[in-house]
Amino acid sequence: MFVACVGDNILDVYTKTQTEVYGGNTLNVAVALHDLGVSVLYVGSVGDDKAGRELKRHLASRGMRIDGIETVRGKPTGYAVVHHDSNGERYFGEYDRGASQLELSERQIGLIEEADLIHTSYSSALEDEIANLAQLAKVSFDFDEHRGDPYARRLLPHITHAFFSGSQINQSETTETAIRAFSYGVKTVTVTHGAEGASHFRDGRVWFQPSAPVEPIDTLGAGDAFIAATIAGICRDQPPDEYLALAARRSAQTCAVVGGTDMYLVNNSMRRR
Repeated sequence: MFVACVGDNILDVYTKTQTEVYGGNTLNVAVALHDLGVSVLYVGSVGDDKAGRELKRHLASRGMRIDGIETVRGKPTGYAVVHHDSNGERYFGEYDRGASQLELSERQIGLIEEADLIHTSYSSALEDEIANLAQLAKVSFDFDEHRGDPYARRLLPHITHAFFSGSQINQSETTETAIRAFSYGVKTVTVTHGAEGASHFRDGRVWFQPSAPVEPIDTLGAGDAFIAATIAGICRDQPPDEYLALAARRSAQTCAVVGGTDMYLVNNSMRRR
């Protein structure tokens, strides 16, 4: 099984620790899939700057392909400033998606055509391409908190595996989210509930996966780690209880470190405050 992760990457700039970590929903999933042993290609774009060059170096150094990445002249690699309030809760400040708002090139589309599954997300600005991507392969999509709104209704007919963030909704609303998605032809639905675990629907059944115990340092990327392990399990035709337990463990491991990946940018003269 070959997965193409298509879409955003970003440099998460932590003001508290003055740390810059590569992330972004789609990049996080691609890296996590690779670390799980899945054949994966990240397809995205970076700026012609140090951050862009270093991202490609990081990916290549861990054995990942970088031929799916386009370098965009005249735009910086995207970034998002991450703050923490007095209670330690994370929130985002200034951001600029920069070069990560990509238009797929013919060369990139040719690479994506080789995939058995395509994963992308709400933050990748590829909504106008989803129908076309669904003609190439099955599509997995992270909707975040878009559930019953026009955004979700527009895209759901083209999605095979749907992921939603549901930390603010109850079990009845979670079930409604799944039923609605299934009515559009979606095959699996996963709703994450943050520290409360996740609900996974497929084949007429529902599984509830509790979160794994952890003393969280940073929750950024935890949902992406859960998505990656779920996708890996589906691709490998593993039992849901098996891949969901792994997803919970991988999510907890992500919470125990800073950032959605372990790829850091150091000595950046363009550091943003």
